[in-house]
Amino acid sequence: MSIKKIDVGGEYDVIIDEDLLGRLGEFLPQDIVGERTAIIVTDSNVAPLYLETVKKSLAASYENVLDFVFPAGEHSKAPEILLNLVRFLAHQHVTRSDVIFALGGGVVGDLAGFAAGIYTRGIEYVGLPTSLLAAVDSSVGGKTAVDLPEGKNLIGVFKRPAAVICDIKTFDTLPALQFSCGMGEVIKYAFLSPGFADLIDGFCDNKADISELVSACVRIKSRVVSEDFLDKGARATLNFGHTIGHAVELLSDFSLTHGAAVAVGMAVLVRAEAPALYPRLSAWLSRFSLPERVGYAPEDILRAAKADKKRGSSGTTMVFPHENALGTVFLRKVTDEELLNIITRGIKL
Repeated sequence: MSIKKIDVGGEYDVIIDEDLLGRLGEFLPQDIVGERTAIIVTDSNVAPLYLETVKKSLAASYENVLDFVFPAGEHSKAPEILLNLVRFLAHQHVTRSDVIFALGGGVVGDLAGFAAGIYTRGIEYVGLPTSLLAAVDSSVGGKTAVDLPEGKNLIGVFKRPAAVICDIKTFDTLPALQFSCGMGEVIKYAFLSPGFADLIDGFCDNKADISELVSACVRIKSRVVSEDFLDKGARATLNFGHTIGHAVELLSDFSLTHGAAVAVGMAVLVRAEAPALYPRLSAWLSRFSLPERVGYAPEDILRAAKADKKRGSSGTTMVFPHENALGTVFLRKVTDEELLNIITRGIKL
């Protein structure tokens, strides 16, 4: 079992192991259990697999256990679904003493965490990530958001979970496409931390390696988030590949998974700005069936990128790899003209 402590204005544990969902009471902070209501938020893909297990597990620690299930998919990461969830909480007379459990992938975590952040000005929530993507990225760090037609994650709040409990056995039920999606975010960490690339090179699809991979990603992310919880500086490095990635994800109307879109974003950026590193990145993307190119015009990608939340009045802050130093990045603000040039070169090369 791996336990990582995250300190972002208060500590919480990220617990990583197998077979955790059936015994959640062993790992929950004692100050959030007892005569309370637990509300499990999940989607239509995850509910048939794990909802009953989690309900039985939580029944030993809570007086009442409710569930809210919404349609699976990125299109549900929307203000309308968020409002439906908040109104459900109100109709069920949920109070500040109660606890939300986010059972699922990144969309579930965003919706449940956002609702926990705004309902009655804030109640506790616990992350139960069931996808590799959520485990290594969205469940850790306290960012929650929903999308607008104009762009991804444009409405959101920072909300620290009370705990994150990652049962890696749930990855057994992930479709191959969704596991590859998670690897898109995993590969990102090779550019952020020296030595992480060796973990990817040596990775075998077994529980020990998956646990080590998730633990390493959480360790890297927790270090960055602890220094910059509100995303005003160094935390932006975690967005490597995301400016262009979010743009192509939006252009695809979310038919491209988030991890696949980040893979494209990394590929375009590395081809344009650090071509010496591209062969290694390309080998990783190929190994995990992730795309390196899309057919959108540079001007269309730029237009979509302008909706990125990292954009400021004088340009967009982007994360760049160092040409000859895999594992380190730097931030630089670019104008629209510079960004278009990067995209154009990265697509054509």
